[in-house]
Amino acid sequence: MAAPGMAIPCISLTNIEVAATERRRGHARTTLRALTRVAGDSRRLLVVENVVSKHMHVLMGELGGQPLPGNRPGASGCNYWVGPPFARKGWQPHELAV
Repeated sequence: MAAPGMAIPCISLTNIEVAATERRRGHARTTLRALTRVAGDSRRLLVVENVVSKHMHVLMGELGGQPLPGNRPGASGCNYWVGPPFARKGWQPHELAV
């Protein structure tokens, strides 16, 4: 667990926009899985900010995304964090902030 006041390294992703013709092709799932893997390999968390799409909320749940403190899963604008198993065991949600 990180000590109070210490930073937890992360990769932040925000303002995801996809052209209507490219939606529902699995690109978001593939990209988020790859980014989660890269973040984990570099011992960072992936933070996905300002999720508004119902599809992205479902995807975040499938990927094990957890809402940051003060956020409600499924709510428009929710911020999630996703991390590898070691991160979930070592860091507590109250230690994370955007």
